[in-house]
Amino acid sequence: MDSVPGSSSYIRHSAPFYVSGSTGTSTRNRINASLGKQHFSLAEASPSSSSSRALFDAVPRNAEFDSLKPILARLPLEFDDDDDDDDSEEAASELDYVVKSGTNVLYTRSRLPFLDSTSIDLWRALHHFRPLTADYASGYLDSAPHPLTTSSSLDSCPAFLSASTRALSHLRTSFNWSLLPALPSSSKQSWYGVLFLSQRKLGSESSSFYEADRLAHEEATRSGGLIMYWYGAPNASTGANLATCIWTSRTAALQASKLPLHHKAARFAAPSYERYDLIRYKVVKYARESRVRIEAWTAEDDRVEQEEL
Repeated sequence: MDSVPGSSSYIRHSAPFYVSGSTGTSTRNRINASLGKQHFSLAEASPSSSSSRALFDAVPRNAEFDSLKPILARLPLEFDDDDDDDDSEEAASELDYVVKSGTNVLYTRSRLPFLDSTSIDLWRALHHFRPLTADYASGYLDSAPHPLTTSSSLDSCPAFLSASTRALSHLRTSFNWSLLPALPSSSKQSWYGVLFLSQRKLGSESSSFYEADRLAHEEATRSGGLIMYWYGAPNASTGANLATCIWTSRTAALQASKLPLHHKAARFAAPSYERYDLIRYKVVKYARESRVRIEAWTAEDDRVEQEEL
């Protein structure tokens, strides 16, 4: 199994990446120079298709499906035994992730300002988080779309849904939750999750959106609370995709959503999708249990969290 970070030094990938679809733009070239990562698409949905050309451009990543990696926030300095000099705001504004020798995960360049001990246990367990199949977004396009209001600002988030039975089933069966290492804490704790199901708009390209999303991810990490982010690539034929993130609390997620780089990423996202759904859920570890459960986030969870502040 993958190693949890130890004391080995950080390294960066240097393999070139290939941009499918239209010819390179200045944004693509800038990402190409900064990322040094490989561009990839998932296989065509229909093996009998007469054309192998991908209809939907994938996002730059450094892995194929069988090694898609979670992106973990780096721990606060007092909990991390790595002596490196990547903590400056200038370094955190770059696009590449960092990788530690002996691990199979990606890390943000920024550090969390604080993380409680039980959340650190979850952070360690999420180093083993993986999708179960290449069809992790399968079935999304079969469901009725959530109506998006046209009156909302392009730099604001659309309405969130509490997770339905169907959405929870999708989330539970797409990832290896039951295989994550046991959490040692005996107390109950829950974390706030967001599931992003989407269908890319034909003709939209990934690089500009990816750049804005990457910088917003670093901004959210510095703001605090964002433990993990995972995303795949649009299905090459249908454009369907899935992403998810886990926060220490909904309050932390709301705070990050008000920051300027998040607003910039939202402006890129609005014209990039044919449809999308943002679904709230929670990761729960009950007392006297060592495994996590995936449940719907409800209005009662909002009330409880506000009372605990």
